[in-house]
Amino acid sequence: AAAALFAEIGDAARALDVVEAAARKGLANGVSEQVWVACGGALGALPPLRTWSVEFGEPYAKELRLLQHVLETAQRGDVESVCAAVESFGEATLPGTRHWLKVAGGPKAEVAPAISPQ
Repeated sequence: AAAALFAEIGDAARALDVVEAAARKGLANGVSEQVWVACGGALGALPPLRTWSVEFGEPYAKELRLLQHVLETAQRGDVESVCAAVESFGEATLPGTRHWLKVAGGPKAEVAPAISPQ
């Protein structure tokens, strides 16, 4: 969160320092990577990212796994890519798990960009 705040106020150097320190401690994730790249960090220079481990049966496991998938696959600020990430989670991750995800996908997803704030 600190790196994103530094990036938001235009202090890219401090944002990169925070992400790098977090990555060295195994605390960087997909959001950290997005901040890193947005601030000019070379993609290959960041240590391997930590992945969340949310098991089915944990409270809100499906929702947390959906959030993880969206943060790791969607483009920030791109509503269509967020919708596509939610759809792909429901189509690729949940089948065979006895879990379901109700979303406005396919043609209904066209409504989201039309009503989202710019």
